[in-house]
Amino acid sequence: MGNKLITQRLENASKTGTLTLCKLNLKELPSDIVKLTASNLRTLDLSDNKLKEFPTIILEFLTLKHLKLDHNRLDSLPENFGSVFSKLETFSISYNLLTVLPPSFSYLSNLKVLNLSKNQISTFPTPILDLKLLDNLDLSRNSLTALPAEISRISAVEMNLNQNQLTSLTEKIAECPNLKILRLQENCLQLNAFTRNVFAESKLTVLAVEGNLFDMNDFRALNGYDQLMERSTENRKKIF
Repeated sequence: MGNKLITQRLENASKTGTLTLCKLNLKELPSDIVKLTASNLRTLDLSDNKLKEFPTIILEFLTLKHLKLDHNRLDSLPENFGSVFSKLETFSISYNLLTVLPPSFSYLSNLKVLNLSKNQISTFPTPILDLKLLDNLDLSRNSLTALPAEISRISAVEMNLNQNQLTSLTEKIAECPNLKILRLQENCLQLNAFTRNVFAESKLTVLAVEGNLFDMNDFRALNGYDQLMERSTENRKKIF
């Protein structure tokens, strides 16, 4: 039954450009997938399997725009990952075992959405800072303790850093050109991590900080908090 299902999906993928092989307990990809390398495959979903190594055959799918590898057992990506997938727009690899990203990741010039949630990343992956079209970044549930000063280069509008181990917050976060939504819930931050610049000189309209090492009433009393609320109110008016 499993092989028949896979064969059917491979046949459909050659017509639709979308291949979904999730929740099949795969430890490796079926050999017949090689037949798709000449096709115009745009979407590949391999989530909820048992992959321990990145299937190198995927590197043949140069037209991929959407790749999902969530809930596997991957601990690394190929060194040439970024240089191969120049058309990739969304990449989700949450619930894996990644610790770093290859330097070539910075070549993903069309990437807009990146989900790295629930991995084992302890240092902010700087190749992300070169992704000029990145809109949404999810690095929640990792082991980050700090953000680099270069974070000001990030293009993202929304960044989720919930459930890490952040103990500090660089003032450079205020210089992020597009950042409007920053999620920092359940970290190890104290009130002194939030300088007036973070509130007054950033473009933030949402700053979620519940579950840190301070009382929320004290947070709301910080110098500059009112300016954050003013931007938040203005943003809601635009939406409605």
